[in-house]
Amino acid sequence: MSGATVLSVEVDGVRVSPGNVIVIFQRDPFPGGHTYTIRLDRAAAERRFGGLWPAGGGAPAEEVQRKLMWRLESLLVGPRTEGGVFVLNNVTTVMVGETDVVVGGVCSDVVA
Repeated sequence: MSGATVLSVEVDGVRVSPGNVIVIFQRDPFPGGHTYTIRLDRAAAERRFGGLWPAGGGAPAEEVQRKLMWRLESLLVGPRTEGGVFVLNNVTTVMVGETDVVVGGVCSDVVA
């Protein structure tokens, strides 16, 4: 695959399968209440995302959040496993390390 390598997906600090998350951007997450982090291989992420994240990390502008989330959605494939299904709502932080990029934000339980 030519995309960024997803190293891990966590919701509230617990590792989940990429198949247990979906992406729907919301300015005001509803119902919210959870946080997520996705850790990506930095070299692959730079090729895939092309420097969309803000210099120095932090919260990207809304338009950049939408682009990041659209690209993240294409990476989050995998089997659905036991446990909850979560909706990733926004991007509040992007931290660029030497070997990885960590994207974080607010997520919600799936409301039926």
